[in-house]
Amino acid sequence: MAAGVDPVAVDAFGATLFGMKPAELGCVRVGHQARLGSMDLGRMNIKRIRL
Repeated sequence: MAAGVDPVAVDAFGATLFGMKPAELGCVRVGHQARLGSMDLGRMNIKRIRL
């Protein structure tokens, strides 16, 4: 499960879970270009928790 306030960032992170780069997903690339969110994984504060 992934959650966040930036839908582009959530999708960008989700891409990595499937071994993809965020830019390989058209919706992430277009959303980032339209400034609807960020696909820059280096700027994200990713926290992993185990349930």
